[in-house]
Amino acid sequence: MASRSTLAFLAIFLLGVLVAIAFSKTYFNPSILSGLTTLFLAPPIVSLLIGAHFKRGKVVFLSFLLFVFQLFLLFGGFWHLNIEQSQRAIALMTPVGFLILGLMEERGIFGKIVVLRFVATIALSAIAYWIGTNPAFIDALNSPFLGENLPIKPISEIAFVLYVAGILLLSILSLLESKQVEKSLPWVLLVAGFPVLSPEFSFIWHLGAAGIIFTFALSQDAYKMAYIDSLTGIPSRRAMDEYFEHLSPPFTIAMADIDHFKKFNDTYGHDVGDDVLRKIAQTLKSIDGGGKVFRYGGEEFAVVFAGKEAVVCKPFLEDVKEIIQKQGFIIRGKKRTPEKIKEIAGTKVTLTISVGACDDSWGDETQSIIKKADELLYSAKKAGRNCVKVAPYKKN
Repeated sequence: MASRSTLAFLAIFLLGVLVAIAFSKTYFNPSILSGLTTLFLAPPIVSLLIGAHFKRGKVVFLSFLLFVFQLFLLFGGFWHLNIEQSQRAIALMTPVGFLILGLMEERGIFGKIVVLRFVATIALSAIAYWIGTNPAFIDALNSPFLGENLPIKPISEIAFVLYVAGILLLSILSLLESKQVEKSLPWVLLVAGFPVLSPEFSFIWHLGAAGIIFTFALSQDAYKMAYIDSLTGIPSRRAMDEYFEHLSPPFTIAMADIDHFKKFNDTYGHDVGDDVLRKIAQTLKSIDGGGKVFRYGGEEFAVVFAGKEAVVCKPFLEDVKEIIQKQGFIIRGKKRTPEKIKEIAGTKVTLTISVGACDDSWGDETQSIIKKADELLYSAKKAGRNCVKVAPYKKN
């Protein structure tokens, strides 16, 4: 099932496409369109500035390239550029630019890679300008070779081939990426280069819409950095603190801790320990009763049940505890794992958790409830571990 962030991203993408297509057509008063066209110079600048803040070199230089192409179209007369020739030049260089800059390794906005990206961006802009001022070269490029049965009439068949190839290649590579910005590249190219399909669409609008998608992708990555634990992929403690601000009684907070985790880490290594944390996090996410799981810190997790008292939540906690114990964990050999660990790779070991849970009948402040849940957690540890301790409902 698609995540909320993915659905939101697709919604923004579709909105950007619809806006760009709508304004590309001649449905509006020319004077209104002139002002709106100037406004569409802003999104690439905004995405460039935000990308610089988060040190995302790909976004910075691709946004700059989008902005330069917009300037060619908007102020082409100043540089002796013909609009039609400029459109064809940009149709050709947009997918080329995305392939060159997008396939470079992300190394921030400092270092040797930045010089290479800067040179590539200037070169792409210069080539686009040169193509736009050489009609003979454009005519040679536009020689049809796909046949007359093509269902669409692209402004340049070679640009159309590069456009489709770029989207396919970036789409395949995006499957290997975790950052939203990397995943957004094929979508941004799809929008930015959409006018390749027909001369009826304006590149200025679509290049601006591409900047909007970049900005949204950056905001998604910023959200993940702030609220999602990078190791386990579940919400972090900061996300939990914000969640508490909107939480109304009744509710239960359960604190879960992996038993003997330090000993496990010392025995099998931190790589294996990280795998254990990821496995426990994913298992806890499947808990019944609507529990929302957060990584509290180290090997400790918090499970928050909105609208439920602690005694009601105990069966759900018992069930997930049993699942973790029955599943166990298979140690996998890794290149960085010590030799003695490689020897036992494939061995199944037992994992257990101890849990303490308390509801809001014990106090109005979430921190006091967490403190009580922690006390119960340590009580579970002292009782032999692998058990759940729940505070009884406290009558006022």
